[in-house]
Amino acid sequence: MTSVATLEKISEPWLKSVTTRYVDFFKWKGEQREGIGVPPDVARAMLSRFGLWEFPTVTGIITAPTLRPDDTILAKEGWDSETGLLLLGPLPAMQRVADEPTQDDARQAIGILDGLLTEFPFVDRGSRSAALSALVTPTVRGALKCVPGHSTSSPEPGTGKSYLGDLASGIASGDAMPILATGNQKEELEKRIDAQILAGISLWCLDNVTMCVSVQPCLKRLNSTRQYPQYPPLNF
Repeated sequence: MTSVATLEKISEPWLKSVTTRYVDFFKWKGEQREGIGVPPDVARAMLSRFGLWEFPTVTGIITAPTLRPDDTILAKEGWDSETGLLLLGPLPAMQRVADEPTQDDARQAIGILDGLLTEFPFVDRGSRSAALSALVTPTVRGALKCVPGHSTSSPEPGTGKSYLGDLASGIASGDAMPILATGNQKEELEKRIDAQILAGISLWCLDNVTMCVSVQPCLKRLNSTRQYPQYPPLNF
C-alpha cells in the first residue's frame, strides 16, 4: 500500500488530547484543586474559531525539497513561512545544491535523471523528453504558475507505464505513485479528484483511463497560480 502525507480534519477528541499537553484544567473541591479533562465546550469553541486562529496556515504538504516561486530552494524540514508548505522528513541524503547552479550543473543533473529512463522503449526523442518532464515537474511545482499533465500509453502491457509513474513519485515523495481509479462516471471521478485535494495529496495517477475525461477539472488544478490547497499539481 502506498503511504503519503495527507491533511486530516482535527477531531474534538484529538484536540483534547493535544491541549492537555500544554494546559492544566482543574476544578476546586473545597480547598483542594482537582485535575479534570478538557471541557467539551472549550474544544468545540476552539474548533469553531475558523478565521480567528493564530496558527500558521499550511497550504500543502511535501516530502522532498522543492523550489519556491522566487526560485530559491526549500530544503529545511518544517513549516515554510514564505510558501506555507510543510516539508516533512526524514529527507533523503543529498549533495548540497548550489544557490546559483551553472549550466554544467544542470546538464549533470538531467543526465542522472535521463539515466533512469535507459530501458524504457520510447518511440521517439519527444516521448523521452515528456518522460523527463514527468520526473522534474513534481519537484519544481512550487516555482511554477502552471504545469503540464502527463499521460502514458503503449500498445501492450509490461512496457513500464506504472514504473515511470513510480519513478516520478519516488523522486518527489519517496514512495510509489498513488493510484486513483478512473471509474466509469465523470461526476464520480471529479469527486475523487476533489477528495485527493482536500486531503492534501499533491500527486496521483489516473489509472486505466477508458473513457473521455473532461479536461476542465484537470486544467483548473494544473493552471492554478496557487499550488495549495485549492488545486495541487496533477499528474496522470
